[in-house]
This record gives sequence, C-alpha cells and structure tokens, in this order.
Amino acid sequence: MCVRINKHILKFIANIIKFATILKFREYKFSKTFIVILTLFFHLKRLISDVFSCLFDSEGVISLLICHPSLVVKFWVAAQDPLYPAEHYSVMVSTTNTNPASFTEVFNETLSDTLYHKITVPLATYNGQSIYIAIRHWNVTDMFYMSLDEFAVDYTTGIKENVESTISVYPNPAFNTLYVSNTKNPIVTIYNNLGEVVLSTNKKAVDVSALSQGLYIVKVIDNNETYTKQINIL
Repeated sequence: MCVRINKHILKFIANIIKFATILKFREYKFSKTFIVILTLFFHLKRLISDVFSCLFDSEGVISLLICHPSLVVKFWVAAQDPLYPAEHYSVMVSTTNTNPASFTEVFNETLSDTLYHKITVPLATYNGQSIYIAIRHWNVTDMFYMSLDEFAVDYTTGIKENVESTISVYPNPAFNTLYVSNTKNPIVTIYNNLGEVVLSTNKKAVDVSALSQGLYIVKVIDNNETYTKQINIL
C-alpha cells in the first residue's frame, strides 16, 4: 500500500534534497552533521521515488470470499482533498483467486468532490458463485487519497427469493444435526464466514457436530431450486 503525500509537502522535501545536494559538494569535512544530512538525502530521495511511482500503481483491498444466490455490493465513498478530488477507482470481481490478473472490472468511477455518496453495484452475473471482491484505486494523477466506508455485501435480495421456496432447513440454532426437508435429491453445502466450503453432502440429515460454533451459510440445491439460509451452530 502506497503512502500519499500532499504536493506542498513534496515541494518542501524537494527543497531539502536540493539543499542537501549543495552541501554534499561544498562540505569537505565528514562531520556527524554532514553524515546525517546525507542519510536524510538518501531516505527522502527514496521516499519521493516511492510516492511518484505509486501514483499509477494499483491499490486494492480484497474482501472475504462470499457465496450467495444474489449479491449486491454497497459502500460510501468520497475524495479527501477538495483541491485534488479526481480519485479514480474500480470494483473488481474474481471467481478463481486473488491474483490481480484474475479480476474483472464491474464498475468504475472518478470522484469529483469530497462529499460521501452511496454506491450500489449489483452482481447478478455471479449469482450462486463463490467470488472475491476488490476495490482498485488507480489511474490517479493527483497526490492525495480517497475514503471508503461501510463496505458491505447485501444478502437481503437472496433471502427474499426463499419466500416462495418449499425447502426448509432446521433447527436454527443447530447443535449436532441439521435437517433438510421438502427435497428429493438435495445437494447441501455449508460455508463459513470466509466463504469457504466446510461441509458438502447429499443427505437430508446433516451432521454438523464437527463444526465450530458460529454463523454459517447453508445452500441447498434440489431440482433446479436453490435455497439459502444463515444458521447458527452451537
């Protein structure tokens, strides 16, 4: 992750480097002061190099691996400097891994002010799949940063789709056994809060005694019908 520095600070640092460079050629005695100045020169030069190289670099935060029949990503975003608000970013999705080359852009925007505004990105294309979500902060020509807040994946739409389903999963909370009813040939998959598959079976009575306490997502597929429910295992 790169560190963004204001232009005025960069100008100040550049002046220090210029001053240190002059002293480097005018100073003949290797005093402690001179050594300190040269050390400062080296580190500041490296810092400025890092800052400028970061302006066109890709910055991202990989989210949890998520699996749900219907996903909507929501968050609030704002630029932080009213003089340089043109921060550009993209919402990226991968269905395989967290390698940057595996991500596909599903949304992009260039900010124009420092006011927070809410963004909603539907991910219907990835319904029922396990995906990685990332925010890529890139293609930026200024020297400040953007803020991202309340990043969330909304499961509400997926839960509503279960209203007309005949499939039932119980009890909730569950202790040792979880039951699936009103199905013929169910495929039951249980995910932890990282989106990782922790159990998969085709039984209607699912032994969950080996799972740790906590919240899980249960997905049941039966005759082209998909049912998803969050359960608490005790």
